[in-house]
Amino acid sequence: MKTFLSLCSIAILIMFSIQLHSQSSGDEALEVTNRISVDEFYKHMGFFAHDSMIGRDIASAGINYSQEYIIKRLQELNIEPAGENNTYYQTVPLRKVELNKENTSIGYSYRKVDLHLQYGEDIILLPSLAKEVTEINSTLAFAGNGIVAPDRNVNAYENLDVKGKIVIINPATPQSYRVDSSLMANSRLDNRIIAAGKEGAVGVIYYFPMKVLEDKVFRSLQEEVLEHLTILNAENKQKQFFEFDLDMIAMMKTETLEKILTVNGKSLKKIKKEMKAGSFKSFELEGQFNLNCKPEFKERNCRNVAGLIRGSDPELRDEYIVLSAHLDHVGIGKPVKKDSIYNGAWDNASGSSGILCLAEALSELPVPPKRSVIFLWCTAEEKGLLGSNYFVSNPTVDIKKIKACVNLDMVGGLFESKDYIAMGYDASNISEAVDFAGKCTGLVRDPDLTYENRYFQLSDHFSFVREGIPGIF
Repeated sequence: MKTFLSLCSIAILIMFSIQLHSQSSGDEALEVTNRISVDEFYKHMGFFAHDSMIGRDIASAGINYSQEYIIKRLQELNIEPAGENNTYYQTVPLRKVELNKENTSIGYSYRKVDLHLQYGEDIILLPSLAKEVTEINSTLAFAGNGIVAPDRNVNAYENLDVKGKIVIINPATPQSYRVDSSLMANSRLDNRIIAAGKEGAVGVIYYFPMKVLEDKVFRSLQEEVLEHLTILNAENKQKQFFEFDLDMIAMMKTETLEKILTVNGKSLKKIKKEMKAGSFKSFELEGQFNLNCKPEFKERNCRNVAGLIRGSDPELRDEYIVLSAHLDHVGIGKPVKKDSIYNGAWDNASGSSGILCLAEALSELPVPPKRSVIFLWCTAEEKGLLGSNYFVSNPTVDIKKIKACVNLDMVGGLFESKDYIAMGYDASNISEAVDFAGKCTGLVRDPDLTYENRYFQLSDHFSFVREGIPGIF
């Protein structure tokens, strides 16, 4: 599997060359790569992705067995524990959030119109998880696409006061923005939500502009995200992936939105034409939107797994490079051809197996790397990077001594690779190490930012980046 070996070579080369970009570091890294066994990779991946692991959902028997498998191998390799209390485990305290019709009341009223919105039918939402009860009684404002990009003189809130209001936005990205990296970055939904919060909004409602796909997206968000919503416990709320300074984020059906617009003398069809023509102006709506939501919480403790190879250089051994991968997947779901187990071979048994193979290869070196290496298998990545967020918030080593994170997620593909995408290349000071790795392997880095703009924030390296630690995915 040439692609797997090439990507492992890049990971190892980055790790070795962060200190010195020299031929010796390249030779040493390639020596490690030569020690990697493709047979072992397939063996590990076959175990993690086997039906008996039932999809490795968090707090499941399957992920527990997978963690035990990793720990047994680390012990065989004499790799030190790097978890809590001289163990390989770090407990990650989580809470499962349950939202349903019984604990949620939503409505809109204006003049003689009194709409009672059904949760799960007309609207789905994520309330502020910093509150036990979320209560809103607010007016609405329509802010177009909600994009703010000061360096491009783009501001959806120009001449619109949304303080204390709920903002309605169309999440589609204008075609002309797709060739501009700054506009694309500010077009990400999370950045639009942040922009709304900075303008003083208390909530965001978005709708799906393509009605032909609306129901599928609506159901997917409800069944695959909100019904399985898990967060860090109360003491760690400040490090949530779903971090927003708002009372709620919601998706509303266009049919419901049309009713609200109609009583205000507006038309979604006309708004769409104006947005396409570039003549749209943001506006406020009359009437009151109200919400009362009391989520139920259930405690769930999960675990990260961490091992350590101590560095050989007396001056550098107290500094660390983290090699990470998430071990969890999504467990059991909607059956596909009568098979309800989502095995997660690519996402991310492949990355977890890759990190274990790197641990095996590095442990065989006669002289360890100069810096210490932490091998980190994170839990709850699929729930919002929760395991890695918890690790950087509660590190088992001095966080200031972690110099970089190299993250493996969905390693390899269907075809042999001639190039690679290093997500995070322009966001850190280790780009030279990435270039050096590419040069040594003969692979060319693809500079296209399309994937980086979409996916850079969606894997465990980003938890380190948020703490100011260089991270590559």
